[in-house]
Amino acid sequence: MNRPFVSPSTDSMRHNIPSDSITQDSHVTINQQINLTEDQFELLNVISKAHDKSISEYIQKAAIETMKNKIEFGDFCDILLDKLDDERELM
Repeated sequence: MNRPFVSPSTDSMRHNIPSDSITQDSHVTINQQINLTEDQFELLNVISKAHDKSISEYIQKAAIETMKNKIEFGDFCDILLDKLDDERELM
């Protein structure tokens, strides 16, 4: 059921993708809401077309690259430590 869609919001000119996740085989499909301005959406369209990818393919590759960079450059450990500190404050 891979059916992410993009629809303009009437009051703020934002584009939305519904938020939920679906597991299929060994992959998880994430349909997370992403709010973009009209200009941001147009830029995303231009960039994804320049890479000969759909918007969802481009976002998937960008998310994976971001995660790789966080792990490679050590930011990932800082993020985990910050999360741990946040959880301690709740106690």
